[in-house]
Formats: sequence, structure tokens, C-alpha cells
Amino acid sequence: MKQMFQDTVIPYIKKNLDVTPIYEKKYTIVGLKESDTNNRLIESEITQLPCTIGITTAGGITTLHVTTKEAKTLDTCNTTMLKIFYKELLGEGFYTPHEELVSLLQSQHKSLSIAESCTGGLISKYITDLPGASSLQNACWQSF
Repeated sequence: MKQMFQDTVIPYIKKNLDVTPIYEKKYTIVGLKESDTNNRLIESEITQLPCTIGITTAGGITTLHVTTKEAKTLDTCNTTMLKIFYKELLGEGFYTPHEELVSLLQSQHKSLSIAESCTGGLISKYITDLPGASSLQNACWQSF
């Protein structure tokens, strides 16, 4: 599907519509407050690049969405982001931590058992929200 989109749909759009492509990348970081993340960005050389960075934080996980109109600029932004957040970087790309976990478990033909208390079943919820992922879960206990 992705290949067909790149080979057929994108060339059609470029040819027939007056649009400029937007290149984007997503980074997932942990261990920093949103304000600390913002301060690191402001203090870095990334502010000199022609890109836009959106910051969202939920559940202790911060997501940075980087967009630009040039592929080469995105490569430069990527190098810079990796320097800024090398200790806190949890993942690159359009995957959440639980998507990364499910992908890893599926690729290794492994399953998962979870015991939760303070999270009240939230970990299990994140896993089973993903299509096909519930088959990976052996058991889950919530004790209060």
C-alpha cells in the first residue's frame, strides 16, 4: 500500500494539484517536562532551521512533531534532534511505545503477561487497543 501511494498517488497530486509536499518526523521522549523540552529546543541550533516543531505531552510521554518543506532540511533536523535528546529518546517515527512493544513481541513470536496495580489496567488497555495485539497477551491481573 505504501509503495503504491508513493508510486501513484503522490506523483498524481504533484502533477495535478498546486501543493508543496510536507516532510515530517515524530520523536517520542521520556523523562523531561514539556517546559524543559521546549527550553532545550530554544537553546539549540534547531531554531535556525526552516522547520516547525510541535510538542505534545500525555501520560509522561512527550511527542515532538517536526515538519518542513524540504527533505534535506528534515535530515538536518533529525541529526540535531538526536543530539539534543539522545538520552531521553524513546523512539523515532510514527509509533507509540506500546506499538513498538507489540511490534517487537510479534517479530519474536513472544507473548506478554501483565500484573498491574497503580496503573489500573492502563497498560493492558494500551496493548489491547492495537489491532491483533490482544492475541499476544497471555494474562493480566489488576490488584487493588
